[in-house]
Amino acid sequence: MKFLTNFSVQAQVAIISGIVGLFVTLINLLVTVIMAKRNEKVSREISEKNIETLEKRRFIDAISMQRIEWINKLRDKFVEFISICTDLGMLTDSDISQRVKITDSEYKEKVTRLAAIKADIEFLLNPTEFFSIKLNQYILKIIDTLDKRDQSVFNTYMSNMQIIIFIGQVILKSEWKRIKVETEKGREIDEVEMAKIFNNVAEKIDAKKYKSIKKGKEWIEFEKLIEQ
Repeated sequence: MKFLTNFSVQAQVAIISGIVGLFVTLINLLVTVIMAKRNEKVSREISEKNIETLEKRRFIDAISMQRIEWINKLRDKFVEFISICTDLGMLTDSDISQRVKITDSEYKEKVTRLAAIKADIEFLLNPTEFFSIKLNQYILKIIDTLDKRDQSVFNTYMSNMQIIIFIGQVILKSEWKRIKVETEKGREIDEVEMAKIFNNVAEKIDAKKYKSIKKGKEWIEFEKLIEQ
């Protein structure tokens, strides 16, 4: 900086101050540009994350709406099945059957309707899930009992109906729980998570009835899931 010697001390100070000021200004400008770029990147990442989160939320909301519609259909089928079973079940009680009059054709029509509802329920449920398999087994027992129109099996009929009602409650309550959990997590839950929900709900509703259906190879497979 030899050129500064040609200036007075005051001028030299002014020039140096100007150079320092210009340097500071350039540094500030550089920092501002860097921070702007960084903020732009962060904003873009946040925006992309928000979009991704929003898309996941829309997906889960859509799935939840479908599940709610499905649960309502299944519930209606359960109600219709139990209603018809109640009408026909009374005929397996010798005292009631003497007071209730129904023709053979009417009886067979109702039994046929039960078989149709059974098919509807099967289409709505997952055929590989433990409670779906058990429900189907007990529905078959009920239809078989009613089809024979045997008044000696009233107690067995009532026992099987109680199990069907229990399983229906477990399935419906578990599916509602699935919707709640998926909404909270923002994703679909897997097979193991759902098995644990089924298990917990069944234990809370009626541990005794639950214990009575813990049998067969389907139980062995289900137990493996809830123990993971």
